[in-house]
Amino acid sequence: MFTQGVHPFDRDMVTTIELFDYLKIEKRLKVTREREVAKALELIGAVKKAGCPVESVGKAVTIWVLHNQKDYQNHTAAELGKKYVPFYNDSKIR
Repeated sequence: MFTQGVHPFDRDMVTTIELFDYLKIEKRLKVTREREVAKALELIGAVKKAGCPVESVGKAVTIWVLHNQKDYQNHTAAELGKKYVPFYNDSKIR
């Protein structure tokens, strides 16, 4: 999905919690832990920024920068949290 640039990997950033829920519920993958998603993101070269406050997602979520990493490397967790646009949350499930 990442190589093909398919949603949600077509965006610059994702959070592990959203991606975990999306893959488990929408794609019905056998993902049992959020840490498995984080390991997979590491393998594709994503850059991790922990403790980002993202409205409608969480107060201290981990954002992974997938694309354009140089554009985001000097941002604080709070700045990344403000720039991040959630792609999947509980409201979509219900």
